[in-house]
Amino acid sequence: MNMKKIISVLSVCALVNVLSLNVPVSVNAVDSVSMQTINAQSDAPVAIDYLGIWECERCTITISEEDDGNGYLVQVYWTSSALEHTEWTYRHCSFFDVNTAANFICTDEATCIDCVVKENQEEPEFVTKYTKGSGSFAIDNDVLVWNDSEEHCADGLEFTKVDTDTDAPTASDYLDIWECERCTITISKEEDGNGLLVQVYWTSSALEHTEWTYRHCQLAATSTVVELTCTNEATCIECVVKENQEEPEFITKYTNGSGLFKVNTDNSVLVWEDSEEHCADDLEFTRAGAIMVDELSASDYFGTWKCGEYTLTISKEADGIGYYYSCKTEKDVV
Repeated sequence: MNMKKIISVLSVCALVNVLSLNVPVSVNAVDSVSMQTINAQSDAPVAIDYLGIWECERCTITISEEDDGNGYLVQVYWTSSALEHTEWTYRHCSFFDVNTAANFICTDEATCIDCVVKENQEEPEFVTKYTKGSGSFAIDNDVLVWNDSEEHCADGLEFTKVDTDTDAPTASDYLDIWECERCTITISKEEDGNGLLVQVYWTSSALEHTEWTYRHCQLAATSTVVELTCTNEATCIECVVKENQEEPEFITKYTNGSGLFKVNTDNSVLVWEDSEEHCADDLEFTRAGAIMVDELSASDYFGTWKCGEYTLTISKEADGIGYYYSCKTEKDVV
């Protein structure tokens, strides 16, 4: 049932309950109840009014339904410089359909993470400021107001809604395996729940390849498109076999890269924009369609696999970057 209709029904029920008590009620009192109902219907925002992307200067707020159906998810991304930003995640927010200043409320389920680059330090550092914060959001005259209960960092700011296509892609539209010639892009949810993980694997020969890893990617909107962006958290590693060398060598090309990904209007084609080397310009990736990303994870591959005389071992690299595999035949085993 429409939320506004529910308000009307509840108001009528309240009036009936009063009348059933045989309490004298004046015409003015009835008119007052009716007027309050009309005001609630015309002025109070409903939950769907909050859904979408809101912007104010360098700060973007994205509001969507939780995947588990338990309330709403609010993600705030605020850039303070080219290399630093702060992220807030409000989980399981509740919507209260009343004409009050705060209609969208998150209690004790907000996290705040700073991405900072310290002096004489190349790698960005992620600092968790708090994990059990609270906050609220309200719409007033088509403007979104954010009340950060912990630090009040958004006091006085007004966010306007980004006018995007109603069929604009959501995070779930990106989750899949995408292919273009020798390159494969796998997009999945981050294990810590903070954005999406994008892994790119591009084979250049039977023995050599390049790997890109984009961490904590977030949806960002402009006036015309919704993109999946990764800022300063992309790594690129080359696996090369040098002359007179049997074992492959892994070379880290960069660790603070950036990039973005976009799907087309019917979510069938993915475009990858590599901000560092533009290696994927003009390439279009289509869904592999073999498996859903949620069905398998990297850990499902770990272990020892056998096929005839061949034994394949797969494990995580000791330094945490990528995965290690070795293949042997029975002749190799002493």
